[in-house]
Amino acid sequence: MPKNECGQGLCGEPARIQRLPDFARNRSEAAFVLAVSGSCAVKYQASMLAATAMLLATRPAYETVVMLADECAGDAALAARIAGLGARPLPLPHLQNVSCRGPKYAQGLHLEVQLNATEAKRKGGNYFEATYTKLRAWGLTRFRAVLSIDNDVAVLRNLDGLLDTMLLNNDEVRELRTPQGCLPQKDAHSYLNTGLWGLRPSGDLWEGMYRELRRGRFSCGVGDQTAAMQYFGDDRRLNKRGTRSSQTMSLHAGYNLKANIGAISCLSKLQRLRVGPGNHSADDLAKNGADDAQLMKAPRVLHLVDPGGSDLNLQVRELAAHAHAIHWSGSRKPATLVPGTVRDPIERRALSLYMREYSRVMKELQADKAGGAGPLAAFGGLS
Repeated sequence: MPKNECGQGLCGEPARIQRLPDFARNRSEAAFVLAVSGSCAVKYQASMLAATAMLLATRPAYETVVMLADECAGDAALAARIAGLGARPLPLPHLQNVSCRGPKYAQGLHLEVQLNATEAKRKGGNYFEATYTKLRAWGLTRFRAVLSIDNDVAVLRNLDGLLDTMLLNNDEVRELRTPQGCLPQKDAHSYLNTGLWGLRPSGDLWEGMYRELRRGRFSCGVGDQTAAMQYFGDDRRLNKRGTRSSQTMSLHAGYNLKANIGAISCLSKLQRLRVGPGNHSADDLAKNGADDAQLMKAPRVLHLVDPGGSDLNLQVRELAAHAHAIHWSGSRKPATLVPGTVRDPIERRALSLYMREYSRVMKELQADKAGGAGPLAAFGGLS
């Protein structure tokens, strides 16, 4: 049995996922938010469109918004593709005079290599600064709650319950965080991962963060996640910004599974999760952020279980019931992987679905760029 990482207590303050009935949901109160910015290269557009398609395949009850900044903001063809998916493109003005201090980490290298600003500029242009666009989700004050999702995240199950939870706990929950890597839930308070991040927008908070970005107060590190950790990571600073740690709820690693570590490996470490049938209680599942204790009676996960059941054995099916999203990061990106070499069955299935969309839209985008595609066709969702 996996070790209980937190002894007899809870790991941090795990979110108890609550669900609003369909008739009580107001589509415009909350949103799922993605972003694409910087040079707006074709591969970045394709990643965003693939991630958006997978999210929309789960039939979310709330709006899906894609923030477009820098070179992407004026791309009418890209906006049309986003709208064709059923999401809303949201062009944003350029972030003026933002900067960071210290070494940066090179994107796309096999090993993360520290670079000085000059070499980073030569290798990656304004990539690091462009990632700050994701932080602008804090400024989307038209929504009471948003769930920010990276473009290299494959959403596997419907996530409406996360936004429902924030809407039902207006004063108690300002953020929903996932931990970095496979760390215990309690570590999400200090080591948050911005790949999947629930937040309650605040104009004042965003203005304060933007002011710090313009002053170059944050370390460069890996961009937005480094800035988020430095701005939100210290409880005392959170209190000054009106975000007490008690308002930050943690989700288990199944909501942000790191592919480089392994989905099965991460899921096996969940607090109080016992691998094998019959060893789960509704209370255990609630504490771990599961939506429905009945999942364990028929642990099927959207996208993941093949009709013949040949891909996932019983143990993996048990664990897969807690797989909500797969996150590829660092040098491990979907387009760099050879499907036949991926051993983890949950990642393998997610990769197949993500790359099906990515490859298709890459061909369309490249054809458009070459001038041979004719009028834009709507980019369809997953079948």
